[in-house]
Amino acid sequence: MTFNIHLYLRRLAHDFAGKYSALYKYPFLQYLANACKIMMINEYELIAWSYWLDGLELSEDEYTLEELIIFTALVVKVQLNDDQRLVE
Repeated sequence: MTFNIHLYLRRLAHDFAGKYSALYKYPFLQYLANACKIMMINEYELIAWSYWLDGLELSEDEYTLEELIIFTALVVKVQLNDDQRLVE
């Protein structure tokens, strides 16, 4: 993970936790960083992911916060890399 990605993740975690005050009890930055490492997210995908997370509404669900973060990272990764022309 590059330094720029880490800085952007810190900013994203701070802004998102400000939007939902209940997130201060979770290691939100660590969840974001883990999802970035697992999905190997680059800067372009991180920007798209941040827009996707801005529209996310948190509710009492059967999924944990960490699972929601990984699922959203996967959705963004698949949507941005779904171009078949790159394979040809």
